[in-house]
Amino acid sequence: MVAFTSRLGILLVTLPISLSSSFVPTRRTVVIVERPNPIFSTKTDNAIQTDADISQMTVVALKDRLRQLNLPLSGRKDDLVKRLLDNSDQQPPQPDTQEPKQEAARSSEKKEDDDSTIYNLTVPALKERLRELGLSVGGRKADLIERLLESNDNTHTEHEVENEDEIDIEATVDDLIHLNLSSDDANENSNDTDRSESSTRRAKRKKFWKTQEVRELIKQNDQSAIVKAEEMITQLERMAAETGDDEYLPGPIQYTTLIEAYSHGGTVDAAQRAEKVINRLLSSVDSKDANPTTQMLNAIIGAYASTGTESSAEQATAILEKMEYIKDFGDGTVKPSVHSFAMTINAWSNVGSETAAHNAEEILKRLLEDYDEALEQNTEYAKELKPNNVVFNSVIDAWARSGSNSAGEKAESILLRMEALSKIKIYDVRPDTITFNTCIKAWCNSGH
Repeated sequence: MVAFTSRLGILLVTLPISLSSSFVPTRRTVVIVERPNPIFSTKTDNAIQTDADISQMTVVALKDRLRQLNLPLSGRKDDLVKRLLDNSDQQPPQPDTQEPKQEAARSSEKKEDDDSTIYNLTVPALKERLRELGLSVGGRKADLIERLLESNDNTHTEHEVENEDEIDIEATVDDLIHLNLSSDDANENSNDTDRSESSTRRAKRKKFWKTQEVRELIKQNDQSAIVKAEEMITQLERMAAETGDDEYLPGPIQYTTLIEAYSHGGTVDAAQRAEKVINRLLSSVDSKDANPTTQMLNAIIGAYASTGTESSAEQATAILEKMEYIKDFGDGTVKPSVHSFAMTINAWSNVGSETAAHNAEEILKRLLEDYDEALEQNTEYAKELKPNNVVFNSVIDAWARSGSNSAGEKAESILLRMEALSKIKIYDVRPDTITFNTCIKAWCNSGH
């Protein structure tokens, strides 16, 4: 009599049978018995598996036993076997109806911890791990991280292929036995959940390393940042369509990175392309698209501010007004901050004309009015609008660059207002060294 253990949790036994001439068996006859716990010994259980038996277990069965011991599930099959043998003297926890959900949650948390560890590894450490796995060590850090994470994800699939023969045996046995399929359905649902979580993690990783690659180029002022950012959005959208998984769709972080890449382009064309992205998101009726954020719109204002033309300053002002409109009539998720006003003022300051200086001062007045209104309403939004030295100094700088004969007087009047407001606790705009130096510059440039 030959016995072997299947992945369905039953003991399959081949029995010698006397056959008549009228019956020719095509499959094994089986009996179903309750399978003992493969690694735990009790007083009533003498069927303790040997090391060799544990080595023959499938990856799914190994991980099931490791979950019972609250042990990590990562690694190749050899790692799982060794971890199980090293802890074979431990006893399983008491059965509980909530245990499967709790174990699944712990497994997911452990996986996330492993991922975080990989993200924090240095490049030499990443390369060392890749060499141990026989994988390529070329590319940027983001490429190394992605390669290592994909290797971990593929471990489960590789071992499923290794155990293909066992799966075929089970399919044959299933034709001959009548089982209560409720437990199988539960296992299938659990596997579906695991696959869904794995797909979500994979999508997040793809988005992470592609975003990091673009951000590195932006930091280096690399001119290819815009091209890479556009490719990132296109590739993520294509992957979402191919896999049917919306987790791959670019989100606010990816679109903000794209707009930041445009803002570092330093051209009107780049700023206009950034604004088209926002207009697309604002006009899109597809709920799968990312919604515009304050950070995105601020990045566009910064893109226009860097060009130094009057038309760009007008565009920056239009974006600020759009933010105010969304704040008042939208869902309230987009609101101009003091940073939004500061960059718009800077856009006019870079123009270098008397008209531009007047427009910069008008925007400062709007900021102060909005701040006072927020204070009266006693909202948290007031903290986001609280004026600072930057906005006042930018207006003084606008007058210093204006070439106007009254530049000195205008600049000094703003300085005096800062001194007055600084005596009120709700303002923190005390003049600093930059304030006085810029004011002196305004007097010098005014010809007085």
